[in-house]
Amino acid sequence: NRAVAEWMKAPGTQFLLDFVRPDFLLLRILARSLILWDEIEPTNVWIISHVPDIVYKYRLQKPTSDIIQNVDLETMNQAYCNIIAGACMALGLKYAGTANKNAFKILLEYAHMFTALSHKSIGELAGKSTIETCLNVTLLSAAVVMAGTGNLEIMRICRQIRTRVGPGSSVVTYGSHLTTHMALGILFLGGGRYTFSNSPSAVAALIISLFPKFPTHSNDNRYHLQALRHLYVLACQPRLVLPRDIDSRMHCYATVKLTFKSNKLQKGQVTTMKAPCLLPQLESVDRVELKDD
Repeated sequence: NRAVAEWMKAPGTQFLLDFVRPDFLLLRILARSLILWDEIEPTNVWIISHVPDIVYKYRLQKPTSDIIQNVDLETMNQAYCNIIAGACMALGLKYAGTANKNAFKILLEYAHMFTALSHKSIGELAGKSTIETCLNVTLLSAAVVMAGTGNLEIMRICRQIRTRVGPGSSVVTYGSHLTTHMALGILFLGGGRYTFSNSPSAVAALIISLFPKFPTHSNDNRYHLQALRHLYVLACQPRLVLPRDIDSRMHCYATVKLTFKSNKLQKGQVTTMKAPCLLPQLESVDRVELKDD
């Protein structure tokens, strides 16, 4: 419903932005993307399309005397970071478990951006806690897309940010470590045998389990019941293909040809994969053939 989706758009002026909590912008962009589900695209243009012109113009800028007089840079930077994080989460949900290269590339770029901002003084304009939340959301979204693949690039980011302990990391709370280890767990889902579905019920379960309001300590259930974080299991699917040699009864490598069902996304598309591998969404596959002799 486009009329309802328009209500969820980020305000286009600084005056209206002052009436919206920055963290609500993340949820509004996520809600808008869920309403316009079929319009989600794995492109940077789609991500940026959610950012109002005035926010994009003054994003991540260092304060100067001219800008300070006319613009509240803190509001602009907080709005920009939360809008980007909301769009990244929607993109992650749309391509959950698909290992889509374009979606992964974009999410990885923004994960690197937020990681870099957390070490720079310009990140303080948005607030270190805002940057931390957006980094957690983006990292989880990238892990959801690559669920079960054990992707090394995401694992490197997880290893890097989980080392932030001690008094010098005051914004790194229990919630930060929770999301980092959730991302690692999703990345190696079922020991690499499972991945996520992106059916409507699976997306609902993922939203509940990955809800972007993270606890500050282990007993913090004020905004989101921590037990709900386990509901990601409702979105899991065993889609690993393990070829076995008929003579030796040993696992082996094999080339698998996949033919997708005809729809507006994949018009009878044919692709080949090297097994062992994770199959795409089973509902989208019409035929699986073994191509090796």
